[in-house]
Amino acid sequence: MWRLFSLDYIRRNRAACISIAVTALIASFLISAISGIFYNMWEDENRLIAAEEGDWQGRLRGDLNAEALAVAESFDNVSRAELAADQESGEMVLSLWFENPRSVYRDTEQLARLIGGNGEDGGVSTQYHHKLLNQYLIFSPEEKENPPQLLFLYLGFLIVVCISLAMMIHSAFAVTMESRMQQLGMMKSVGATPAQIRTVLLQEAMALCLFPVLAGIPLGAGSCYWFMRMAGSLAENLGVSRAVGAVFYFPAPVVLLSLAVCLSTVWISAWLPAGRLAGLTPLEAVRGGREAAPVKMRRFRLIAGMFGIEGELARKSLYARRRAFRTAGISLTLACFVFSAFLNFEVVSYLHTYHTFFERYQDTWDLLLTLDKRTEREGMAGHGLLEALRGLDGVESCAEYRKYQARVRLPADMVSQELEALGGPLGLTDTGIVRDGRDYLAQAPLVVLDDVSFREYCRKSGMELEPWTGPEAGVKLEPGNDLCTGGTGIPVVAVNRIWDNLNSRYKNRQYVPYLKAEDGLELELAQVTGRAAEAGNAAKTGRAAEDESPDPAPAQDPLKARILAYSDLPPDLREEYEDFTLVLVAPESGFRNAEAAFGKADRHFNILTDSDEAIDGVQAQIEGMMGSAPGWEMENRLNEEAFNEAVRTGYKLVMGILCGTLALVGLSNVFANALGSITQRKREFARYLSVGMTPGSVRKVLALEAFYVCAKPVAVSLLLNIPFVAYCLRASLLMPGEYLANLPVLPIGIFVLSIFLAVGTAYWIGGRRILRGDLVGMLRDGTQT
Repeated sequence: MWRLFSLDYIRRNRAACISIAVTALIASFLISAISGIFYNMWEDENRLIAAEEGDWQGRLRGDLNAEALAVAESFDNVSRAELAADQESGEMVLSLWFENPRSVYRDTEQLARLIGGNGEDGGVSTQYHHKLLNQYLIFSPEEKENPPQLLFLYLGFLIVVCISLAMMIHSAFAVTMESRMQQLGMMKSVGATPAQIRTVLLQEAMALCLFPVLAGIPLGAGSCYWFMRMAGSLAENLGVSRAVGAVFYFPAPVVLLSLAVCLSTVWISAWLPAGRLAGLTPLEAVRGGREAAPVKMRRFRLIAGMFGIEGELARKSLYARRRAFRTAGISLTLACFVFSAFLNFEVVSYLHTYHTFFERYQDTWDLLLTLDKRTEREGMAGHGLLEALRGLDGVESCAEYRKYQARVRLPADMVSQELEALGGPLGLTDTGIVRDGRDYLAQAPLVVLDDVSFREYCRKSGMELEPWTGPEAGVKLEPGNDLCTGGTGIPVVAVNRIWDNLNSRYKNRQYVPYLKAEDGLELELAQVTGRAAEAGNAAKTGRAAEDESPDPAPAQDPLKARILAYSDLPPDLREEYEDFTLVLVAPESGFRNAEAAFGKADRHFNILTDSDEAIDGVQAQIEGMMGSAPGWEMENRLNEEAFNEAVRTGYKLVMGILCGTLALVGLSNVFANALGSITQRKREFARYLSVGMTPGSVRKVLALEAFYVCAKPVAVSLLLNIPFVAYCLRASLLMPGEYLANLPVLPIGIFVLSIFLAVGTAYWIGGRRILRGDLVGMLRDGTQT
């Protein structure tokens, strides 16, 4: 039967068979290429995270020793454990790797209890590598309530692409098989069973598609390799520095996924016609299937009123053949949705970056000079360099600052009444503030400004501080004040505000006072990073602490911060603080007594020029001043903006190629389906002509059908974009009106127009064939060519 039927059909219908084979080749090529690209992007991100932050999965911190290491190594699910001292805090850290990382949260907590504590009273605390675990879709109990969405977005895009490409293969088979129903019916009428017909169709499908599918996968791997090389070259041209180089991967799962999707689609597409034949009588099969109208035909009064009898005929014809158009309609809907969703996502991403960085800091900085704490030379970061920078031509202002991370302990009675009315710090959402007994523990970034900049900051904030005898004097501590035992503490200005995220949005934030604005209030810094911690680290590990100085004395008691005044705004620096932190600003002269406890930090020089035109000139002067000195780097605001725009352009180019390819697949799918279905409906249009319908009316029916075929997928895809955009706006905390002002109307409009042109062209070609045919022949035999 194979030789008599299938081989003969393939020889006589080479164009149709070549079309199926080419479709299978393109589909397998695109599925393997896009799957490989996504896998390489995912693997590259994993390698980058591991290089920058380590590949550990869980950690225990605290008073740990070799015995704790032995307990961890004997734990069932632990594949590897390492004990070392943290360079920043001085704590002993036990890093853990698990055979089954999905139980990392449960097993790490269990290990913490076994080794000796639950994080209280100097016990063992837990830490998790959330960023790396999220890459494997492993989330903490808290993250499961609101998991990171970007990876799910990419996975959803990949699934939609695979489904759309699989439908491309199915649609190609559906058009061909529909035209062969009469031929298959003749086989059934002479005694062929559905099982025999199914076997022949499967053999034929595999003969046509197996080799194209197998050839498409290595072609996809090659295009994936080219894509990764192009992305690497683009990043290199943009000056992107990475901790790891790009490496090409094309693993077995990608090959198996591509092979499984393509071959399973071919198998289903060949199986379905045999199933249809099983439900037909021999006479119906010979006639090419049932032509009976649906039992219940819907009425389309609105369309009939708008477009007349032609509009109602077109809409009823599509309704009667809705199953035949289902695959092509879904394919086009997915293509249109992915294309428009990408454009909307890019707009929201751009607006979010613009507001959170460039617009926010446009009048704050032009150049940023950073001196590494490990390589700075005596005198380079001192008063002389600061004054030299301020004296350069084109410099409007220059502020020197350092930044330290600390945690502050806040008794409940320090919290402002306005914040208490909102339920206290824990009444707000996602603050990162935790309760410790009756106190709150909150993050408190400590910014140390040079004295002149500190005085200017106080002046802009409307504060007059005492004692203050001049810019050089700063805020001085009285002799004998002890920062570690209380005394007057580090003199600071507190940025006394916290975002009320219950009643305001990100872009239009409303703030309430964080603390009660009381005079002489002292805060306890519960946790600091710096030299004292490093000295303790050296004692535990037997090695010298970084940035070692003679006889460092670690603080035994918590440091104190004495609030001199309260401000509503932080200093004008190119610094971004975490939400819900209590920012503390200290003068350089008042911080000197506490510097031994905190240790060294990178020194930053925030430079504001007279104008944008002066930025490059000032940068050239600074580079000439610094010369070949080690450990310094310069950032330029205009260069940052240009770099961000170039990255966005590259991203749009890469993703535009993927989305455009998918869109072309959807268009070609609908074009082939529409053209094939029209040529199979010759008897239908012959009946219209036989009862007096003019050729012009037939053209109107076809034009309205083309409009309906396009309008529904476009409308559905645009409606699906509404919740997608709403989700993106909520995640990025943008206002809907701002998005609407930047709506990507032009590219979406061009794509929608191309859909209407492609489908309209298919119907125009089909209509010409119908109107040029023999009316008597079409009425007698629907298989006329």
